[in-house]
Amino acid sequence: MDAAARGCRMDVVRYKIHQGLPDVRRMLQLLTCDAIVLVHAPHDATNQLLAQLVVEVFTGLLSLQPGASIQL
Repeated sequence: MDAAARGCRMDVVRYKIHQGLPDVRRMLQLLTCDAIVLVHAPHDATNQLLAQLVVEVFTGLLSLQPGASIQL
């Protein structure tokens, strides 16, 4: 089943390959978004990154796995 049949819609996708935690911090300070999806392999590394960023008071961060869905 394709994305349209599942009801999935993506309007704008911005991405950047980061070069470590300091680079992620800089990106998050520049972005103005309600939600930011962190993508990393393996998923445990993404969750560790998210946990560190939350401690640093960043909000609206999501860590998803293939097949996951969100409603904003």
